[in-house]
Amino acid sequence: MAEVSTANSRDKCWTVIGGQVYDITPYIGSHPGGEQKVLKLCGKDGAQAFQNQHGGQNKPKNILDGFKIGVLK
Repeated sequence: MAEVSTANSRDKCWTVIGGQVYDITPYIGSHPGGEQKVLKLCGKDGAQAFQNQHGGQNKPKNILDGFKIGVLK
């Protein structure tokens, strides 16, 4: 989580969801709900926010899977 916490900006935005690490930097400008929804997840565990917004929906999960860069240790 220490490494993820350093990726907390528009230039490098990583988040953790379900123990998986995602580089969501490329998605900042593409998110249908607006950039701020993505930016608030940078450098943090975004699981709760993702679940609250997209829980049970396949499309957001499939999009997110394309940004996976690792597994949180």
